[in-house]
Amino acid sequence: MAGNRWPKHKSRSNAPPQQQHVQPQSQGQVQPQPQGQGQEQQQTFTNVYFAAASVIDRLRDKRGSLKSLAFACAFHDKKRLFALICEALKYRTVVEELLQVSGFTKKNKEIAPSVALVAVYDLLIGRGSIECGGVIKRAVTESKGDLNAALVRMKIRAKVKDVRDLLPAAIREQDAIVIPRYVRVNTLKMSVAAAVQALQQQPGGFALVDRPADISALSGRSFCQDEHLKDLLVFPSGTDFHDHKLYTSGVLILQDKASCFPAHVLSPSIGESVIDGCAAPGNKTSHVAALVGLKGHVHAFDLDPRRFKTMQNAMRKFGASNVECMNGNFLEIKPTDPKYAKVSAILLDPSCSGSGIVNRLDYLAADDDENESEATETQEQRLTALSDFQFQTVSHAMTFSNVSKVSYSTCSIHEQENEGVVARVLAANPAFEVVHALPQWPHRGLDTHPFGSKCVRAGPEDHTNGFFVSLFQRRTAKRRIEETSDDHGALPPRKEARVDQDSSDDDEEEDDNAAESVTPITSTASSLSKKKKNKKNKKKKKKAVTTAAPSLN
Repeated sequence: MAGNRWPKHKSRSNAPPQQQHVQPQSQGQVQPQPQGQGQEQQQTFTNVYFAAASVIDRLRDKRGSLKSLAFACAFHDKKRLFALICEALKYRTVVEELLQVSGFTKKNKEIAPSVALVAVYDLLIGRGSIECGGVIKRAVTESKGDLNAALVRMKIRAKVKDVRDLLPAAIREQDAIVIPRYVRVNTLKMSVAAAVQALQQQPGGFALVDRPADISALSGRSFCQDEHLKDLLVFPSGTDFHDHKLYTSGVLILQDKASCFPAHVLSPSIGESVIDGCAAPGNKTSHVAALVGLKGHVHAFDLDPRRFKTMQNAMRKFGASNVECMNGNFLEIKPTDPKYAKVSAILLDPSCSGSGIVNRLDYLAADDDENESEATETQEQRLTALSDFQFQTVSHAMTFSNVSKVSYSTCSIHEQENEGVVARVLAANPAFEVVHALPQWPHRGLDTHPFGSKCVRAGPEDHTNGFFVSLFQRRTAKRRIEETSDDHGALPPRKEARVDQDSSDDDEEEDDNAAESVTPITSTASSLSKKKKNKKNKKKKKKAVTTAAPSLN
């Protein structure tokens, strides 16, 4: 089978990574054309193959994740587009070999590789038909016999009957992972009990069943309530809600179980004021909004204008009128701003590698012949940049003087982004400690860190995507002093009690107050030697003070 290598073609422009368009050309290949600089309006794709090819090329050039690029693409049917891209990338090695051995590539040099990939996949493996006309349809239709013959020979050579068995082993293993469909009830719009009842009573409704020992055993139209989260419902994998009335009205929110942990762990009270520092697209934001209720308030930040707009639309759909969406950088928000004086909790789910997301296909766009050491170096550099940003974000949250709790989460499996960031945060912010999050959850953080068992990890073995959650809580001044005392319970000297003040500007007032309550400890000998002198001079000092008093008035 041919290697997983992209055919090379030159870029036509040095334009920035903006939306690309695939247009037939009188000369050269039918391939992506970059949008010109200064154009604000995205040209709408009318053909799914051209839209998919555009996304695949941008993914290959590392201009974003598969999902973000697909949903940013100006094509009307995002669901169809995303599904086509995912499946075409899965079968990429198969289709590219077919294109080569059938002679399609040699005969149709005017068709860009990415366009040929999605069109031939759709004909031979996908829908079995072609959704376009012109040069693409003519070329694929003329080569259909040769392509089918090549596919038959490929299956005979591999000794398989099903084309799915031609997939690389890594992809087959990924496909074998089955995660249930998790649906969170938006309690801003409907109670859990009412939603459960509505799901059963609507036409073509679902049947509520007792939670099975193996949650993956759910099938058909059955569903159950989650074991750990009372506002979460569990359905069989692949259950489609996109046209369901409760989903379109914002009552039901499609959200992975582990993604619901951060708000649950933060556990803000009704009426509380909270910040979501990295909020878009807004699922976790809406969860926090539901927990604080309409009497509470959520300040939701996101820097990206497109994601910010998505978040705004989501909050309207979810009825989250208690969320204030702000298109800005959380790191630039001043903790001293009176607007955030009442904020007592912060939820942070910053950008991460996304390495915990099951069936993520971004890696399929990489060349097999890439230099392995370069790829490793790039991965290390990216993780370093991400973990530095994550550390800065959490540390900034801890500078808000009234904040007592900060939840930190990622959809990453890498220690550097998870326990590694937590360790750095604790070292730089001694005013905070890690507390035990979600104690009933069995999968904990890495035990190579002293706080590991207090953190939460999740993964496919838990029937979720890969996830990490930790909860920081501010220490009280009293507790910090007690923890720095010696084995005999003696309080530390004043000078040492002020060390934390230099480590964190946010804790300056707290540390000053703590230091004022600490009496410097001196040796017993020096204390005794001063007692007699103090007694002898007591009367003289009293007299001096009395004499000087009139001059002060």
